[in-house]
Amino acid sequence: TSDIAMLEVLHNATSTPGSASSHVDGPMRKIGNDDFVFPTGANGAWRRIAVSGINDQDTEFTARHVDGAFTNTMDLGPSLVSVSDQEHWILERAVTTDDARVELYWEDAAQSGLVDCSTLVVAAWNGSQWT
Repeated sequence: TSDIAMLEVLHNATSTPGSASSHVDGPMRKIGNDDFVFPTGANGAWRRIAVSGINDQDTEFTARHVDGAFTNTMDLGPSLVSVSDQEHWILERAVTTDDARVELYWEDAAQSGLVDCSTLVVAAWNGSQWT
């Protein structure tokens, strides 16, 4: 998919979580307040991301997995040591200001460049710094 030819999942629709051989390579949008696992990936790698706990049925989330480093991996908040130079997800909310619980998945820690998962934390880019 692409930004101009995006797969869109409407309110109350469902999807399978995907697999290594069947996932969306590019962005996809979910509209509604249903808990949802985005079956995303990039360049043959399956990397899901999920949202849950959404209240407003007009909420839209667009998700994609990117195989490669974010454009800025240096501006780190005080509690972070580094961010991945191998992959990242982009999750954008539109229409409402509803919060959501976000879950990230990986199927193979080594393939994701993870050696010691006990020190792994999830960080977010706030526009100027990883927090």
